[in-house]
Amino acid sequence: MLEEASYNLYESPKFKTTYRFAQFVTAITHDRHRAWMVKELDVSNLGKEAGENETPLAGWREWKFRSDPLHTIHRDDIGLSKSGKGEIVKSLHPPPSPFLQRYSLIRDIPIGAIIHVLAACPFLRKIDLSNVSLAADYFISKLGSHRTGYHPTAFTFLLFVSDVPKSFTWQEGDTRPLSCSIDLVNALTNLHGLKHINLRGGVWVTRDVAERIVEGGKAVQFLDLQKCGMYRERKWTVTGGRMEIGRLIVEEKEAEQERQRLMKEAEGSKKKMAGIF
Repeated sequence: MLEEASYNLYESPKFKTTYRFAQFVTAITHDRHRAWMVKELDVSNLGKEAGENETPLAGWREWKFRSDPLHTIHRDDIGLSKSGKGEIVKSLHPPPSPFLQRYSLIRDIPIGAIIHVLAACPFLRKIDLSNVSLAADYFISKLGSHRTGYHPTAFTFLLFVSDVPKSFTWQEGDTRPLSCSIDLVNALTNLHGLKHINLRGGVWVTRDVAERIVEGGKAVQFLDLQKCGMYRERKWTVTGGRMEIGRLIVEEKEAEQERQRLMKEAEGSKKKMAGIF
């Protein structure tokens, strides 16, 4: 019975806040059995902007600093929090830390957290990151681990700045910036059972990124790339099969090459005419 309950909880988890998501990431990266249960990851609801009248709640930053006495949320505080209207309301969710209050209505997710899930969950079949704001994150090098004393505890042996209760006192060589277009794409394409990827509204998803996913994600059957990139009316920013989107990318690139060829020919003709006269 307990095993069935755990399976139902982890197979397709839902998250009310980024705090709960951060707890989930910690849980699955320290327990292979739980990680193997995960089949779908949908954090698209966390991409919705928090309203001014919503009750501020703790986010992933509070979980990051959970062992820091300055940011610790006392047990007496967990039952009470202030709403956006200043009213005191009952809540089972931790309130924001006073030191992290400015982030209380920000719903972003660190890049490292997504990479953690992709690395830990070999049976993940579907991921939905539509409209999710990804917070900058950094990989902690062996040098950084040695200097700070923070070492990987996850079974994936990955460690990011979003994992440790340390702020801005890193030295050169301690960290390396994570890139969505490289690190996150590599994590997506390395997961050989991933069939459905939803990146709708991802500003970081350029045509080159889409092409790398199409070429590298051999198991991927379906992609949602609507409203992606800075120019959202491109041919490839659609919902469809991997091969179909790959074809649209090729067509767009060929059309651009043809336009460039015609422009060069027109420029050459102008120069010849100028030479005659």
